[in-house]
Amino acid sequence: MTFRLLPALAGLFCLAAGLAAGGPAPARAEAPAMPMPCGGSDLLAAMKTDDPAAYRALLREAATMKNGKGVFWRIEAKDGDTPPSFLLGTIHFADPRVHDFSPGLLAALGKARTVAVESVEALEGPMGDAGPEAARMIELPEGQTLKDVLPPELTAELRLALGSRLMAFEAVERMKPWMLMQLLSYPPCEIAALIMKRPIVDQDVAERAKAAGTPLIGLESLKEQFASLDSVPMDAQIEMLRGSAAMTEKIGDIHATFIELYRRGDIGMVEAVGRTVMGDDIDMDAYRVFMDKLVDERNRRMRDRALPELEKGGLFIAVGALHLPGENGLITLLREAGYTVTRIE
Repeated sequence: MTFRLLPALAGLFCLAAGLAAGGPAPARAEAPAMPMPCGGSDLLAAMKTDDPAAYRALLREAATMKNGKGVFWRIEAKDGDTPPSFLLGTIHFADPRVHDFSPGLLAALGKARTVAVESVEALEGPMGDAGPEAARMIELPEGQTLKDVLPPELTAELRLALGSRLMAFEAVERMKPWMLMQLLSYPPCEIAALIMKRPIVDQDVAERAKAAGTPLIGLESLKEQFASLDSVPMDAQIEMLRGSAAMTEKIGDIHATFIELYRRGDIGMVEAVGRTVMGDDIDMDAYRVFMDKLVDERNRRMRDRALPELEKGGLFIAVGALHLPGENGLITLLREAGYTVTRIE
């Protein structure tokens, strides 16, 4: 595997669209059982035993990520009169292990004036109100298929990667590389869960808000989400798709590793895992372009949309966890806007 896999995997923490948009999840009190087991082993646990020096280097690198620890944060205005708001970093999995919310988190969600997710449309239907315009963004131009834009060896690799997920290449051959990349970042167990409409964490939060009668808003539209990824140049999309296909053999281990990182709140470790565990074959130009569109550009948009609601207080924000850390992450952006942001979990 190579570092090129990381942007594809980042979709698990950053983009609540596409696969998650299969329809609304049923309201419920407990996370559902998975429809099929998720195997895999924690890659970091193996590294800690097999190569302790590399593991220590990984910890040092992860420690350099600004605000890299924590998935649940309190947001407070300087005036002290506005009720606090909260920020939850999510992972777009249906696995019940990431739906085990703490009492404190559930209390904050239950008291929220308003709940904000990345996109309400993305969680409530295949295309919501986005319609044909969004469909055009995820599909290649009429008359064109992936065989026309991908090198033959990558097409062959994609057939194998899709086959391992019980999918036919012909079923997705008109899908743009950026969208197919999101699909391949999920292990078979998660794809089965999504097909069966098991909720990802974001949907879980949204359904709890609806059940409580709490207003639910989106910080961006589905079209805006799609447009950010669709603006990535085709050559960069192809590079990211190549990495997604290459990770198929270890997708179960990657899934298990990310589950553990998320549950520990080690979000800053995700990029360090990409650099250290996945290798040094880095297409940095493609990587920077993709991550700017997937994360940084959307962070600024979500910050701007959240600010008017934060002024009122009582806002509960739930967005992909990789939107939180870093120099351009939401935690830094909100602090720059004058808010005190403190880690809870």
